[in-house]
Amino acid sequence: MASPVRRIVKLGGSLLQVAGLPGVLSEWVARQPPMLNAFLVGGGPLVDALRRLDQVHAVDEEAMHCLAVETMRINARLLASLLPEWSLAGELARLDRS
Repeated sequence: MASPVRRIVKLGGSLLQVAGLPGVLSEWVARQPPMLNAFLVGGGPLVDALRRLDQVHAVDEEAMHCLAVETMRINARLLASLLPEWSLAGELARLDRS
């Protein structure tokens, strides 16, 4: 069986600060050819705050990377709460089961 066609959209975390973002995204998706959409949300202001803390504390590079990835998870959960009609996959493997 063929895999469904997917669209991966990288959403900059700073866009979470845009008023009316849920409507803007929903309208954008509605104008696109039908596909399975997966939004990858960046760290935005949360990761910017981590960078400032790293400048002060010189945090271990691996630890800082893990924290930055966690900000992306937080922002993905925030986007999912703003768009409850969308589902949160959390990991690529879950997209294959959609």
